[in-house]
Amino acid sequence: MQGVRSISVCKYSSCGLKKYSPTSALIPTAVPSGSGLNYSSFTPSIGWTSTVIDTLGNQGTSLALDSSNNPHISYYDGTNNDLKYSSYTANVGWSISTVSTAAFPNRSMVSIDLDSNNNPHIAYFSTGTPSQPYVGYSSHTIGKSWVVYDLAIPIGSLYGEGVSLKIDSLDGIHISAYSQSDA
Repeated sequence: MQGVRSISVCKYSSCGLKKYSPTSALIPTAVPSGSGLNYSSFTPSIGWTSTVIDTLGNQGTSLALDSSNNPHISYYDGTNNDLKYSSYTANVGWSISTVSTAAFPNRSMVSIDLDSNNNPHIAYFSTGTPSQPYVGYSSHTIGKSWVVYDLAIPIGSLYGEGVSLKIDSLDGIHISAYSQSDA
């Protein structure tokens, strides 16, 4: 998935951008070169700052900002077939956790959002078995383990085109997914 990009705009004077690309030719100069999950943010008084968060074969990234404008990123580790989550907290730095391990391959399409308590929720498209791709969902409450759900919504195609998750003002979870028939 070369050149997968996502941007989240915040209310204040900075924003976050991440990009995956296996070749430095596709990476703007503001983003560190090399494979892996990169995060860059812009503040008018400082300009662009960038860091590499995870050097494994990451793809399918999605970004959300919490109420303190800290970034939260969900992504697929294609090297280990893991669904991962990274977040940044001041005075702590970046933390990385594995949401779900190699039970199902190709969780390369992901979407993240945060609820009113800044708890992350992730939707993903998984090919599962070749005959039954599906949409999955994971949630995490601060201080507890990830909970992973198979939503049992068969997509009916081997070719997932995308998934999106949004949380409304009442913490209701909304997921949309699109697939294209292989016929």
